[in-house]
Amino acid sequence: MLRVLLRTSIPGLVLPLALVLSLGSSSCTEEPEPDDDTEQPGILWKKVGAGDAHTCAVSLDGELICWGLNDYGQCDAPSISATQLSAGHMHNCVVTDEDEVVCWGRNGSGQSSSPVGTYRQVSAGLHHSCGVLTDGYVACWGDNSGGKSTAPLDRTFSSVGAGQNHSCGLGDDGLVDCWGWNDEHQIQHPSDTLTHLTVGYFHACALNAHGQAVCWGRDDEKQSSPPDLPFVKLAAGAGHTCGLDELGSITCWGYDVGGDFSPPIGEFIDLSVGWTHSCAINTQKELVCWGWNDDGQLGVPDGLEEPP
Repeated sequence: MLRVLLRTSIPGLVLPLALVLSLGSSSCTEEPEPDDDTEQPGILWKKVGAGDAHTCAVSLDGELICWGLNDYGQCDAPSISATQLSAGHMHNCVVTDEDEVVCWGRNGSGQSSSPVGTYRQVSAGLHHSCGVLTDGYVACWGDNSGGKSTAPLDRTFSSVGAGQNHSCGLGDDGLVDCWGWNDEHQIQHPSDTLTHLTVGYFHACALNAHGQAVCWGRDDEKQSSPPDLPFVKLAAGAGHTCGLDELGSITCWGYDVGGDFSPPIGEFIDLSVGWTHSCAINTQKELVCWGWNDDGQLGVPDGLEEPP
């Protein structure tokens, strides 16, 4: 099922309601009508990606579904089986079960035109995308202003992230490398050995040897000033960042913490942070989204069939 923490986009006016949505209209941009707060049968999930004003997720039965703003077709998900998912600004990319990358949505700079090859991970940014090939080298495509799509060719990576105007990769040796614009100090990465890299719009974060978050780049909303807590996974967006600890609790920092971006209470196994909203999957495989809902990005559109 999908749980939504529906909050208004008007600062200071918050509706902290946990809602379970019924599944009934097909419009990708239509805001779903809330049902009551009782548990009902619904779709169970295994992967989620929060984009600019849209969300994509993969159900347990492998169905890829997107909802929210659809001005560039970013909600028109292909009928494929995805093993990894990344929601970008106005486009998305997945790695299929055949290790191919498929992207859809906005393609004005070629960010949805992935090169041929076999991949193990992909990341969709603003006007560019990057992926880790099965041999460990990184390929990027789309806009290359500032060199953000010019990945290093002399080393291999375990993961890569594409931001708005920069990219960062975590090397197999645990060392980070970043390339692209540096107007927000977003490529001035630490030299420590790190794990669990996440790249936001203008900043990036990773975990050090003690499990603490280390962030660099834009910090105008304190999105790069993490609390002194241990985490097992991080997710960076635009003005805020969230971390998942070993007990499954979520902590967020940055813009409007305590308001629209306050995380739900529960035990979670995965999370993703977008521009003004976030989503997480709990241990019951339910999807919980919170933040702004101006384009219906918090709720699965009606008209989707529930599993038997």
